[in-house]
Amino acid sequence: MKLETEYTQNTKNHEEEVQLRLKFEAKLNDMHQHFRDLKTQHTRATNDLFAAKERIETLEQDLTKRNNENTELNKLVVDYRSRTNQQVEKIQSQIREMDIKNG
Repeated sequence: MKLETEYTQNTKNHEEEVQLRLKFEAKLNDMHQHFRDLKTQHTRATNDLFAAKERIETLEQDLTKRNNENTELNKLVVDYRSRTNQQVEKIQSQIREMDIKNG
């Protein structure tokens, strides 16, 4: 009777240990899956960040180029306005001279 009770207790303990190991393995597998998911997300985020930084650098270079072009165009506009004003003044002067001669 004592041996039977001991055998039953040992069997019960063994089954509990097996259940505990199964829970542990399930939890461990779950943690590994979460780790793999996080690692994949991290890799994607890192790649996206790298691509975004490259895009920002490209856009900044383009912006600098366009700003330089804009500066050059503004210089041309000022130069052409100055020349135009000089021509207008010259024409007005010639018109006054003609009016005085015809006068």
